[in-house]
Amino acid sequence: MQLLRISFAFLFFLLPDLLVAQIQDSVAVDKKMEERKVRYSILGSLSASYITYKNWDGEDHTSLTFLTNAEFRHRLSKGSGWSHEHLVKAELGYLNYTDSLWIKSNDQFKCALQWNEKPGKYITHSYSVFLQSQFLKSYRYDYSDEGRLLKEKKGWFFAPGILEIAYGLNWKFWDQCRINTAFATCRIRTLPKDDDEERQEVFITTTKKVITTEYGFSTQVYIYKEFYDKHILWDHQGRIFFNAISKNNISADISNRFTIRFLKYMQFRIDTHFIYDPAFSTKPAFRQELLLGVFYELRK
Repeated sequence: MQLLRISFAFLFFLLPDLLVAQIQDSVAVDKKMEERKVRYSILGSLSASYITYKNWDGEDHTSLTFLTNAEFRHRLSKGSGWSHEHLVKAELGYLNYTDSLWIKSNDQFKCALQWNEKPGKYITHSYSVFLQSQFLKSYRYDYSDEGRLLKEKKGWFFAPGILEIAYGLNWKFWDQCRINTAFATCRIRTLPKDDDEERQEVFITTTKKVITTEYGFSTQVYIYKEFYDKHILWDHQGRIFFNAISKNNISADISNRFTIRFLKYMQFRIDTHFIYDPAFSTKPAFRQELLLGVFYELRK
């Protein structure tokens, strides 16, 4: 009986310590599972240029341009293995010929959201959402036979617009670079309604918009690589979607930028943008830009 009492007394004093140790172990495991590594960057710029030139006929011309862009990247890695890599990018620009119109030269925003499962050695499963459209109204300008300026509205917020929901495999390399191959991609597009144009495979038609749906294969490439002690940056963003080998069933949006940083806030950029979208034209669009300006970057 005495031995039994001693055993109960021993357990009585030891049990709280055992419970505290168990709780501490559980908390440590939970904290490990909830460990998070967050990295983000914010980039913004505002540039302007004034151009004056004389053509072969001796006519003087001047123009003024404004361009602003912003970019936000957010990367999160959890102790459980899940991670996400999000990118939001926007730009807006105007061109003005002196004593003439202000014409919108750039207007777009992109939102690319991607979630990755617990990574393997090189490849992991991914779930992604992509959204793209414009902020302001777009117009087509022309002149009447009497010389009057005509303005026809051709686009507005989310007309045109793209929404993609995809599942696939993600290959990560160079720390901040990845190639996402989505075998199952659902694409929903909104386009301004044109009564003179007939579109096939229309999902919904409203008074002002046409909504189409497609299912196919897509690939996204994101490269963000710095060289030479971060003085040179290679920033590449490319998207390709297709569901048949045909000029009318493939689209591509590829932008490539090389940046040289110097004097802390000064940058020289070589920016190339290629677009092929048969919803508007089977002829590709191409833009090459050289830019020198002051840029602000915030990183963590």
